[in-house]
Amino acid sequence: MTLAFTRSQGPALTGRTIGGRYALHDRLARGGAADVYAATDARLGREVAVKVLRLDGCTCSECQVGGEVDAAAEPCGRLARFAHEAAIGARIDDPHVVETYDAGVDRSGPTPLPYLVMPRVAGRNLRTRILSGPLHWRNVSTFGRQLLAGLAAIHEQGVLHGDLKPENCMICERSGREPYLRLIDLGEAVAVRASGVRPVCTVAYTAPERILGQEVGVQADIYAVGVILYEMLCRRQPFVGTDEEVIRGHLRAPPRPPSELIGRLGVPRPLEQLVLAAMSKDPRHRLASASSFERALELACPDVRQGFVGELGQSDRLMVGHSRLGSAGFPGLSCSATHAGSAQAQASLAAWTRFEYEQARHEAEVASALNRAWSPLRLLMSLAPED
Repeated sequence: MTLAFTRSQGPALTGRTIGGRYALHDRLARGGAADVYAATDARLGREVAVKVLRLDGCTCSECQVGGEVDAAAEPCGRLARFAHEAAIGARIDDPHVVETYDAGVDRSGPTPLPYLVMPRVAGRNLRTRILSGPLHWRNVSTFGRQLLAGLAAIHEQGVLHGDLKPENCMICERSGREPYLRLIDLGEAVAVRASGVRPVCTVAYTAPERILGQEVGVQADIYAVGVILYEMLCRRQPFVGTDEEVIRGHLRAPPRPPSELIGRLGVPRPLEQLVLAAMSKDPRHRLASASSFERALELACPDVRQGFVGELGQSDRLMVGHSRLGSAGFPGLSCSATHAGSAQAQASLAAWTRFEYEQARHEAEVASALNRAWSPLRLLMSLAPED
């Protein structure tokens, strides 16, 4: 479910206080099963966002709280998913994920209202930013790394986000600070290595294995990140058309390289290679984890340290990726197509000579992601003994 933070869409629970402390103001967003309101926490005096689950229209015994119950109806799972979302959000402690402050069920009115409380995020979603104008590749790399950092924190909880798309990426904008990205909406989170997952959530960002109803792992989220990075670079999705045409594209069509759409000078080749690798049809050919993808982005685009370009009308202010050194102390990667991944390959071999096999495998994986010519090294390192 998408919870895009937009202007108010009219009164509903506006003016009501739920949970004995949260005074609801404007409705910020309306999703398929829940509404999000701007609110004030009367106890702590802070502005928050409150997500309220709607149980109307369902007659299953789990959700029906008034009127007739359909005894034959299977529980729809909305309450369970809502509680699951609240619990995951409460466990995650990462600046790039919007956390859960509180959760409960308000029973002060005629109908019980399950709710969860989150920070009020000041800013706009990534979809709005993409539509507002081109993003420099340095900004794409920075936002991509922040997205992946948040995603890694989610994966550490043993779940997939399950519905990654620009609408669920909030760009936080505060006076005097660079914008930074935070993930929202864990309502579709499922266990890693889940089977029987709903085949399609948002078609444009759905991995092939999920479309086919196969077991999904972290690579399904990695695929969605690849599509989002592609869209940030090109201002269009890799596959467009009807849902059926987009699904056929995910399953069979190779995406056009971004450099063909925006020109060779618009995107460094290592960045393009990473984006295309993340969208590989076979999940085994994608980046192994969100953290390794984040590291590969940092190594592929070291010039991001020159600054964050054009987001708040000021350039060259954000300093990230200060070091150009690989993890083994080799010179950082330049954006030369002929040498992509060489620093990581050297670092892999150096780690192997020190018997640091896990690090050797990691560096070989990054090298292969940057340049497929290093795939044999990746295979070799996969055969190295365990630490």
